[in-house]
Amino acid sequence: MIAALREGLRDSGYSSDKVLIESRWGDGRVEQLPKLARELVALPVAAIVAGGVPAVRATKAATASIPIIFVTGADPQTEGLVSSISRPGGNVTGVSFYDVPIAGKRLALLHELVPNAEVIAVLQDPNSGVFQSETREIETTARAMGQKILSVKAQSEQEINAAFATVAKSGAGALFVGTGSFFNSRVGQLIGLAALHAIPAIYFSSNFVGAGGLLAFERVQPTATAARAFMPLAFSRARSPAIFRLNFRQSSSWLSTSRPPRHLVSQSLLR
Repeated sequence: MIAALREGLRDSGYSSDKVLIESRWGDGRVEQLPKLARELVALPVAAIVAGGVPAVRATKAATASIPIIFVTGADPQTEGLVSSISRPGGNVTGVSFYDVPIAGKRLALLHELVPNAEVIAVLQDPNSGVFQSETREIETTARAMGQKILSVKAQSEQEINAAFATVAKSGAGALFVGTGSFFNSRVGQLIGLAALHAIPAIYFSSNFVGAGGLLAFERVQPTATAARAFMPLAFSRARSPAIFRLNFRQSSSWLSTSRPPRHLVSQSLLR
C-alpha cells in the first residue's frame, strides 16, 4: 500500500522529498492497533491512511480531527465507519472495494471439488470487516446445497492452531478460509496446518496458492492500481470527504498444481 501511495502522490505532484510517510504495522495483532494509532496521532501527522476495518476503528477512536483515509473491502456504512456513503461526515473518507457477494461462489466451488465432504469447516476472523455479510452468504449457500458446515473462529495465532485441532477432530472433509487481513498475514501458518491435517482448503486470495495452498477464488481487484489513482483525490477531499465506491465484478479461480512446500508445515509449528 505504501508503494502505491507514494506513486499516487508523486503522480499528483507530491514528490517524496516533500511528503514524509510514517508507518505502523499491527502484523495481524488487532489489540496493538489502538496503541499504534495513538502513536501516529501524537507525532502529529497531516492525515492517516488505515487499511481494514479494525485499523479504521482504532484510528477513529484516537482522533476526531486528523483526516483518516481508509482502503477496505467491506461496506463502510454497514461497518459503522461512516454515517452514509454520500455524506460520511466527520474526518473519515476513503476507498471501498465493496463487491457483489463472492463467498457463496467460493463455497460452491469447494463443494464441487470435494463432493463427498459431509461437513465443510468454515474458518473466519470475527474482526474481519466482511464477517457478518460473509457468514450470511455462506449459510444461505450451504442450505441451498444441503451442505453441513462447521463454524470455527480465530483472531490470533494460537486460536488458529486451536481451530485446526477442532476441525481435525470433527472429521470435516474440507476447509473454507474466510476473508480477512489477519488471515492474509498468516498465510504460512494456514497452509502449513492444512497440509499437516491433510484437509483440502479454499482461500480468498491467489497469494495462498502462490505460497503452496490448494485453491483460491477471488474477485479481480486491482487494489494497488486503484489506491494509486484514488488516494491523492481522497487526500484532497479529506476536509469535506466522500466515499469512493469501486465495484469489481470479475472473479478468478486459482488451483495449485503441486503440494505445499514442506517448510510451510514446520514454519507454522515454530511460530
